Amino acid sequence: MAKQKIYFLVNPISGGKNKDNFHSLVNANINSDLYDYDIEEWGDNDSVEQMVGKALAKNFDIIVAAGGDGTVNQVASQLAGTEKLMGIIPMGSGNGFARHNGIPMNTEKALQLLNRPTLKKVDTVLINNQRYVNVAGIGFDAHIGYLFATAASRGFKTYTKIVMKELSSFKPENYTLTIDGKEYQEDAFLISVTNGSQWGNNATIAPHASTRDGLMDVVVMKPFKFYDVPQLALQMFSKSIDKNIHILSFKASNVVIQRNNKGAVHFDGEPAEMGAEISFKIDPASLNLLV
Repeated sequence: MAKQKIYFLVNPISGGKNKDNFHSLVNANINSDLYDYDIEEWGDNDSVEQMVGKALAKNFDIIVAAGGDGTVNQVASQLAGTEKLMGIIPMGSGNGFARHNGIPMNTEKALQLLNRPTLKKVDTVLINNQRYVNVAGIGFDAHIGYLFATAASRGFKTYTKIVMKELSSFKPENYTLTIDGKEYQEDAFLISVTNGSQWGNNATIAPHASTRDGLMDVVVMKPFKFYDVPQLALQMFSKSIDKNIHILSFKASNVVIQRNNKGAVHFDGEPAEMGAEISFKIDPASLNLLV
């Protein structure tokens, strides 16, 4: 049987893990009887679109994103809608999409998984026609996403510091949500539109989310008091936040959110700015993921 070809795209600056020994870990853990492989680092002057395009032109069978959720997003955006296979080696700060799909956080174990993979056809989502795979949001988490992306250091500790600093001063907004044609008017601290279940580090915002049900989970966190924060945090990490009285949850295939002004959004942890109206649409079974 002919060997398959794996292309590892490594983001050397994604938060989380040191990648200096990544080449030696690949050599030690990938079965050379099954695979030939190439490893490339994403440099300052490279675009993921160009790098993945080059790998596809060379007929690599599997494209592996070695990095965080932002790296996964960019690789998945190039592979969605194609027959090519995608793998993930989680090496970022939160690794929400990998955690949701049961991919080990240990680099050696994640590499070994590629020797005996299972294929899952998973959904992706379009936010104003830009693709994401895990979680998008507006409100507080988008605000935090921008501050975290521009912080001097990465990691869970930095993220927690920023959250605690900003928590008391952030002001909720009023939003109009149209969820599969039905309109809702809500004051919200944040709104998450998810494919996966968590932001990362097992902070679970949509406990019942599935990447294979052809639906998004829409989670509205309504305004709360500062003394509610411990319970919200506990329920988030115990995968029961949907039981909190400040949480509204919906399943949907099409969502439009309107706010008073343009502002921050994030998708897969990457901050961006979008207009007052934001649309979301599910793209079912559009990505071939190895888990």
